[in-house]
Amino acid sequence: MKRRRFIKNALWFAAGSTLVSACGDRGGLSASNGPEILRFSVTDVDGMEPLKENFGAFYNALGEAIALPVEPVPLDSFVAAAPALLNQQIDLVLAGPSEYLLLNARAQGVPVVAITRPNYRSRITVLADSGIETVADLKGKVFGIFSEGATAGHIGAGQLMVDAGLTLAQDVTIRTVGKKATVQALLSGEIDAFAASPISTEKILGKVEGAAEKVKVLIDGPPLPSDVFVANSALEPAFLERLTETMVSQQDTLLAALLQSPENTKYSESQLLPTQDSDYDQIRTMYRTLGLEKMIK
Repeated sequence: MKRRRFIKNALWFAAGSTLVSACGDRGGLSASNGPEILRFSVTDVDGMEPLKENFGAFYNALGEAIALPVEPVPLDSFVAAAPALLNQQIDLVLAGPSEYLLLNARAQGVPVVAITRPNYRSRITVLADSGIETVADLKGKVFGIFSEGATAGHIGAGQLMVDAGLTLAQDVTIRTVGKKATVQALLSGEIDAFAASPISTEKILGKVEGAAEKVKVLIDGPPLPSDVFVANSALEPAFLERLTETMVSQQDTLLAALLQSPENTKYSESQLLPTQDSDYDQIRTMYRTLGLEKMIK
């Protein structure tokens, strides 16, 4: 814990004079203060081809901005991100708020830049003719999740159920069905409800013809924290500070590159902002409320 505090404090207060720009006013990062290659990944993208297809333009633009080569590193699942950080296999990873807490707890991941997501919240969806009218009506029902620990689909939705007076371990059956199978599982009656962000909900419903007309929104929860670029704690704090400054100052270019892929429409109104660990305390509280705190320790 002391080491984590030291890294965080060093990140935000390290003297900017220790940095030498490799590219003048383009804002390049000096290789002497960081890696020769920045290895980049995304927690919710499985495999190299989707990573290149959906984030290739972004990581190429990032490389131009920081004057360092950026190398994509695929992950098999978001669970693989923590050991990859810990074993020095990746330097920077884009993660959701809940995933950040896992990376911070298990690999001392350092939050460097937040990417905001307007209207990012947990939306619980049920069949229109299910008879489920309130969150409390989910008692005795089966709730489908994409994956354990998903921010909007599991942790945020679980908080809404607890707020409605439900005890998750007793009152609701949680079943992992995966993102691709969720809508069919709902339509077939395998599950009674699922949750995702509003944008993700519309996207997955749109992939099944007629599904949007057969469901209804049960509840929209409060806003959730931003997604976040998480850095390897082994990188020099001065390098990470300059990385933050460069990404924030060149965000118009970086976001335009990110939005070249239609898969990234959730970031269509986003901003890149400096961030810190305490910005994710809301999700820590949810983990405690749900009795899942051991996952992020």
